[in-house]
Amino acid sequence: MTAYRSEGDRNIVNDSKAEALEVKGLYRRAATRLIDVMWCCTEDDDRDWVRQRRDDCLQKVRRPPAKPDDYGGLQASATRTQDRMGIGRPNGEVFRMKGRKFGILAGNSHSSLYFSDRMLFYSGMKG
Repeated sequence: MTAYRSEGDRNIVNDSKAEALEVKGLYRRAATRLIDVMWCCTEDDDRDWVRQRRDDCLQKVRRPPAKPDDYGGLQASATRTQDRMGIGRPNGEVFRMKGRKFGILAGNSHSSLYFSDRMLFYSGMKG
């Protein structure tokens, strides 16, 4: 129900449904209801007041800007964990197999799996 009341020297429009929706935190529905209330207004001042109240509802709906993901803390935690385990070396050198330059681990004449200085290679030939 829309009611008008005088506050000071200007008229204020009240709508119990819109107010109830605002109290519940349903700001989008309250803003939609205020559009319907605006149709009932006869004065420009009343329409301006309802528009301002609707804008306030829509402002409350907006989410804060999303912060970009920051994985610096995760990286620092992983580094500390590796240092505690005794495997903390720069550039992941602890995970490299430097002792094996080349070795065929599995395969046949058409495919082979071997280690180079820093990487694991698989060369598969179909045939």
